[in-house]
Amino acid sequence: MATLLLVDDNTKNLQILGSVLNEHGYKVAMAKDGPTALTMAAKLKPDLILLDVMMPEMDGFEVCKHLKEDEVTAAIPVVFVTAKTEVDEIVKGFTLGGVDYVTKPFNREELLVRIKTQVDFKESKELVEKQKVELLEANALKDKVFGVIAHDLRGALGSFREFANMMTDSRIELTKEEMQDFFVALKEQADTTFELLENLLWWSRCQRKVINPSPERFDLRECIGTAIESLKYQLEKKNISVELAVNPGIFVVGDQQHIGIVMKNLIHNALKFSNHEQKIEINAIPKDDLVEVEIVDHGAGIPEEDMNKLFNPNMHLTTYGTDGEKGSGLGLQVCKDLLEYSKGNIFARSRVGEGSIFTVSLFTELI
Repeated sequence: MATLLLVDDNTKNLQILGSVLNEHGYKVAMAKDGPTALTMAAKLKPDLILLDVMMPEMDGFEVCKHLKEDEVTAAIPVVFVTAKTEVDEIVKGFTLGGVDYVTKPFNREELLVRIKTQVDFKESKELVEKQKVELLEANALKDKVFGVIAHDLRGALGSFREFANMMTDSRIELTKEEMQDFFVALKEQADTTFELLENLLWWSRCQRKVINPSPERFDLRECIGTAIESLKYQLEKKNISVELAVNPGIFVVGDQQHIGIVMKNLIHNALKFSNHEQKIEINAIPKDDLVEVEIVDHGAGIPEEDMNKLFNPNMHLTTYGTDGEKGSGLGLQVCKDLLEYSKGNIFARSRVGEGSIFTVSLFTELI
């Protein structure tokens, strides 16, 4: 419902005009003089001001001038209501910032059409401005993310190139053990790069809103088990065990592929920040029509100043695991975005030196 501010020193005019506008769904505020109108405009920020020209002490032209000089009220459209039809007076009103004028005595239908036109135009203008800001923010975020990704990919490709040069350089002789170490390092770099590109792909799809979720009811334990199996090599490398305290037969609703990616990212995140030979715990806690899944690690923990950056799309957080594993920060944002498609939620709590708990809530029935 649009809010209109009517300004006229004649009480009867205000009552008649207010009654007409109320009948057509507008919320109406009234002022009987210029100073009161300026105060109310700054406080209410109405969608439009209908301003009488002929008023004592401060006429409508002066009121409009003050409105346009104040950044709080400058964008509010002003429609003059006047008994004068001289061209000079009309031009003066437009020059001072008025967007239209209505002559007294006003025609009811004409008045309503003019008001609706200006209110619709203001709403459209505000929408365009909002979309412009969102577009600029999105482009800035993409530039920032792609800059980080490009840097990480450059490092990965540099490692591959260095290894290829060593393999083709006849002057370098490597022992079997050295070759094995290089292949292990190469595999780890390839895994890290693949994870980076996979998260980048999903992040890009979420940003472009081209994801079509397929909600279904599926077994939560099986989904988490698949995610754990895909991380078997990384878990064994740090000798980290996973305690899966999720009973068989717990079903949740969502896009199973998306939830699988979320679980894999969160478990991978937990193992990155766990020390060798530690344990990751995964719990499922039924709550009414929800199941809360907790991924618990006992690793490095997250500094308090970084907690608000975890799921903030406008803040990029590069992290390093206990073995120097680099994180781009995309994984957690992908988790949040994908969960929204399944009407799920995610939050975290952490203590430095004690570890972190990431909690995912999922519905057990279609909603």
